[in-house]
Amino acid sequence: MQSSITWQTIPFALATCVFSAALIAVADPPRTPPAEAFAACTLKQAGEKCSVQLGDRELAGTCASGPEQKLFCRPDHLPPRGSPPEAVAAARDVRPFILNERTSHR
Repeated sequence: MQSSITWQTIPFALATCVFSAALIAVADPPRTPPAEAFAACTLKQAGEKCSVQLGDRELAGTCASGPEQKLFCRPDHLPPRGSPPEAVAAARDVRPFILNERTSHR
């Protein structure tokens, strides 16, 4: 009797492992530094101070070893991940409108 429970459990356990591995792989892909970060450390050594211009922001950092052992300027304070604050604020403004549209057609 116990062996039938084991054989019933194995497919479920395998499916759970595969599904979990897929979620981990998709959930948070690794970030690669932009080309500007590598350029900021071309003539520097690991541990030296650097700065990189990304769009309208200048980020201070330290040269660190990255993919394939190439040096890049790692910011001292990483910019936040996720949606920019402007997008979050815009979504907050639109949400009440969407809710009102859904309820007014009943």
